[in-house]
Amino acid sequence: MIAEPHKIKTVRNIKFLSMMDRIDALQNANYNPFKIKSDKVIFDMTSLGTSAVSHDQYSGLYIGDETYAGSRNFEKLKDAVLRVYGHKDVCPTHNIKGSHKLIVATMVKKGDVVISNSHSPSELIKDKGATIEYLSDKSHKMYPGNLDLAKLEAKLKEGVHVPFIYMEAYASGYRPVSLENLKAVFALAEKYKTVFVLNVSYAISNAQYLRKNEAAYKGKQLAEIVKEMGTTAHVIVIEAGQDPRSNTGGLIASNVYELYDKYMNEVVLYEGLHTYGGMAGRTMEVFARGLDEMLKEEQAEWIDVQIEKLSSLLKNVPHHKGADGVYIKSDEFLPNCKQYANFTLAAALYLKAGIRTFLLNRICPECSLLPLQIPRLSLTMDQITQIAEAVNQVYAERNKINELVLTNSPAWSDEAEFKWKRPVMDAYHFTCEAYTIQHFEYFGTCSREERLKEMKEAGYNTFLLPNKFIGIDLLTDSGTCSQTTTAWSKYILSSET
Repeated sequence: MIAEPHKIKTVRNIKFLSMMDRIDALQNANYNPFKIKSDKVIFDMTSLGTSAVSHDQYSGLYIGDETYAGSRNFEKLKDAVLRVYGHKDVCPTHNIKGSHKLIVATMVKKGDVVISNSHSPSELIKDKGATIEYLSDKSHKMYPGNLDLAKLEAKLKEGVHVPFIYMEAYASGYRPVSLENLKAVFALAEKYKTVFVLNVSYAISNAQYLRKNEAAYKGKQLAEIVKEMGTTAHVIVIEAGQDPRSNTGGLIASNVYELYDKYMNEVVLYEGLHTYGGMAGRTMEVFARGLDEMLKEEQAEWIDVQIEKLSSLLKNVPHHKGADGVYIKSDEFLPNCKQYANFTLAAALYLKAGIRTFLLNRICPECSLLPLQIPRLSLTMDQITQIAEAVNQVYAERNKINELVLTNSPAWSDEAEFKWKRPVMDAYHFTCEAYTIQHFEYFGTCSREERLKEMKEAGYNTFLLPNKFIGIDLLTDSGTCSQTTTAWSKYILSSET
């Protein structure tokens, strides 16, 4: 695929800030890009809740059923989850952290051990006086997100109480898992009478990876693979801000009613009633529509093409290619930095080009990866190309970059403050589009045979063709141009007198 399978409907203008503007913003943020205000950022390279939405998703905002109980949007969300993942009982939450909170609150007790391939739920588990053990098979070259089955069974045989086994499809954003491993973990969970919880927030990327690397999946549709993944677990959790491209939202789903019943009865304490779980009706509508749309083959391919393009353009830059972008090995990028290479690189990228990357969760001096994530369908290929050029230029100037010095005692990454002997770097000047995509419209797609049939029925007059059979429409009359978010907002404010 060489072009996006949609046309742009609405854009948000961005300002290409000068180097002096960026220096001021960095200083005001104590050199922690997490603290920089969004209007001081050129490209915000995070994928969580920042993706573009389709015009169908956007229209869902206007049919939100904002009732306290029994929202029609919740029923639509339930139907979508059953159709896409094969789980019938759904407990909504406000995001993935809400899902983790509810599962840990209802299933974990002091002294328990949770086995995982990811650090995601670790804080909540430790707060309960339990422990988490990471048994990823990182030596597996193709599937480093797999759990080590021998170690897993050995731990289960010990007799310690394991309330659940937790796995992420595409663990930590860059370690894919095999379906064979998921099925084996499920079998061990059944054998030792525990529960297998699978995070399917990156299911599309994991399915794409399976299809590229395993002959058994090459001819299968994404919908088949994703459903097969979903039904390998007793419980699934989803972050709506990832594959479904919603701004927020999450859920827990299961075919085991006894588990669902626990979540349903507790969700009101943490999130909201069990038919909204902290989400507005309009959010559930956007979420539900996104679940169906994420299975579109052309869309998934375009997202993958952009990730592949970004990765391929990073010349000699040490990184992992992930589910939503690249994960830069900051300790190898900046080998002279001993503790805060990732924070230092984040500051250098912002200084150089106004590109923001940032770190979540607790301060972790031994953690070195810096995510450079692509907001799904929000950037053009020219923008991605120039972002890669900026990263390459920082890499070329890496010997100029001194490590940040921490000046406070933060627990969390967003609290960190630094001082910096700021390097003198050449500014990067963007010449690409000065906007990000907010929402889009899918092109009409049809086969050659369908086009011939429609052309014949239209008397070979293309003006009479229905738009659903049009790929690219080069007519420019009657308001066919994209608009900015500012222009669209005026429609809402208008008074029809």
